[in-house]
Amino acid sequence: MPELILLVDDDRQILDGYRRSLRGEFLMDTVLSGQEALNLIESKGPYAVVISDMRMPGMDGIEFLRRVKSTAPDTVRIMLTGNADTETAIEAINEGSIFRFLIKPCSKEIIARTITAALVQHRLITAEKQLLEQTLSGCLQVLSEVLSLVNPAAFSRAGARAALHSSCCDRDEDGQSMAIRSGSDSVAARMRDAGTGDD
Repeated sequence: MPELILLVDDDRQILDGYRRSLRGEFLMDTVLSGQEALNLIESKGPYAVVISDMRMPGMDGIEFLRRVKSTAPDTVRIMLTGNADTETAIEAINEGSIFRFLIKPCSKEIIARTITAALVQHRLITAEKQLLEQTLSGCLQVLSEVLSLVNPAAFSRAGARAALHSSCCDRDEDGQSMAIRSGSDSVAARMRDAGTGDD
């Protein structure tokens, strides 16, 4: 899966400048507002990295990155701002859990290095998540095998119930439960036999 970057700034010239200077290095989408960015994340995401300006009309960068954190927690978040006051930085870090805080104007070299570092961070996050899922799956498999050894009869009954549930949930090409259809066919057959016997 390609690693997508999303850059959000209400200044079109800044977006065009970054897009030109970073073309060929990263796969990048650009939008002019936080709400546009959220819509794009929902329709096209997830993004590996999101970079947002701080001062934007309608929804500022802190609120936007806070929402990104909620909807796409694995996305690495970066703040761009021309106002480097301590209070803004602290709020951005606490609310949006940002990875880096960059001061505008930001050179191509700095932003490229920052994006590269953010992509490495994203790979670490996703690798850790996959490892955790695999570990959990392995633990459940081992637990299942231990239970089958400790109490084979109980485990056999549990397996039979699971198989029965699976068969009841099987569907034919028309979407009808095959087990229910089979049962209905058996009842219909018995009714036909009973009717024949009355003649």
